[in-house]
Amino acid sequence: MRSDSEVAHLIAALCPGDRGAVDGGMRQAASCAGDVTVADLERLLDGLVRAAAWDPVALRRAVAPVVQSLGPALDGHQGIGACLHGPIGFMVRAAIGAPQAMPWRPALYRTRDKATGLPASLPVDSAVGTLQRWWIQRIVEVGIRFVDGPVPALLATPTDPSGAIDPAVLLDRIAAAERDGWEPPRYDLGQALLRLPRDVPAPVAGQASKLESPAGRALAAWIAGGGLPDPVATRLAVLGPLGRYDGPNWDYRRLPSRRMLVDLAPPPGYEDEHQVLTLAAPARLTGTGRPHGYPVLWTAVLPAHREVVAAHALGAVAAAADADERGAAPILTQLARAAGPLGPAAHLALAYASAARHGTDRTAAADAIRALDASGELDAATVGNEIGELAADHLIKLKVNRIAGTLGAVSAAGAPALAWRVVAAALPRLLTARDARAGLADLLDLAIRWYIAAGAPPTRPIPELARLSGGGRTAAAGRALAAAIGTR
Repeated sequence: MRSDSEVAHLIAALCPGDRGAVDGGMRQAASCAGDVTVADLERLLDGLVRAAAWDPVALRRAVAPVVQSLGPALDGHQGIGACLHGPIGFMVRAAIGAPQAMPWRPALYRTRDKATGLPASLPVDSAVGTLQRWWIQRIVEVGIRFVDGPVPALLATPTDPSGAIDPAVLLDRIAAAERDGWEPPRYDLGQALLRLPRDVPAPVAGQASKLESPAGRALAAWIAGGGLPDPVATRLAVLGPLGRYDGPNWDYRRLPSRRMLVDLAPPPGYEDEHQVLTLAAPARLTGTGRPHGYPVLWTAVLPAHREVVAAHALGAVAAAADADERGAAPILTQLARAAGPLGPAAHLALAYASAARHGTDRTAAADAIRALDASGELDAATVGNEIGELAADHLIKLKVNRIAGTLGAVSAAGAPALAWRVVAAALPRLLTARDARAGLADLLDLAIRWYIAAGAPPTRPIPELARLSGGGRTAAAGRALAAAIGTR
């Protein structure tokens, strides 16, 4: 994309100004979390770099009025460290030689890390996660190169909507840079490598081994080493806050007593140079899990390692079920389209999202469950076990109708057998949850329908069904389901 007007339009769309008289902090948060997409951000990065190389005067003429009209919208939002407006504003102003408005912008030119050429300390809140940092680092890096010496193109621009890059295309890009005598920026190269698929064709590997530039040697070494390995994932419970808190932080008062999260560590002997395989859960929860960043962008950082993305997004997805948050689960739909094995983080995320408060999040969970099962990658029993464990251990605000609705959507989409496999694995623990009685009769009625629609597959007995006492609907539905299973 070389259209200067299109670049200007993208800047205005990604960094909107004041949207009306709403409370300041909430307005900023809403603006920061606007409808940003991977496609738009990548088009902006690629278009800005190419336009600056093609005709910097025309670019300045098209973009300067937009920069002036947006004003503070390009300065970022105070207290929201994950906001991309500030980095985008820095990059855009650097591209056209405009003065940097915020105090830390000029400082970027003075204090550099010798190894990376980037600011010694990026102005990013420590709470901002690794995958969000990758976006910030790439954007700031492009801005710095506009000052120190622009590059004519970027390596990391995806060739697939998932964020992945065709290995042959990346080979051609690096070969062209080597031929033309310029070296790609560090984070651009790093992101390009992280976006490669797990399997690189042998001809590409052979051609990469012939490259001589630092970027070419890095590509060859990456391919020869097998790319990014899978981390060691550890499921663990993180406790809620200790004691009473009377301060103004309303998030603190909504925290669950416990939340299941996943720690990541690189495999033994592997140096996590890109810092994407290391994730440590906090000692105690200090926020509901509202994402520090844009989860919809994270899959594109690691499109071949969705378990890693799921681990980073798990707190946000869990908050949809245990803190009534909204909007984190759609990342699961993206994960279903990405690549890589599923582990404890992905299955936990599906379980949490199945019990989310908001229907859009539950719909995303149902879509992801169906898509992953259709591709043969889902362990339905593990998802069901996680739902049952979360319910029995009071780790979700259990409303059985939410789970029934999610699995009902799975069945209605043509997968009753899948809905049955999940609910059959969930029932043993779900039936022991003290607060599960409300809505349980409806779920058991649906389970019978799914079981019959699935062709009454051979199923291990569920003893907990026989322990349902009383003469109400729940006990009757439990006996009916137990009888149906027992006849097989």
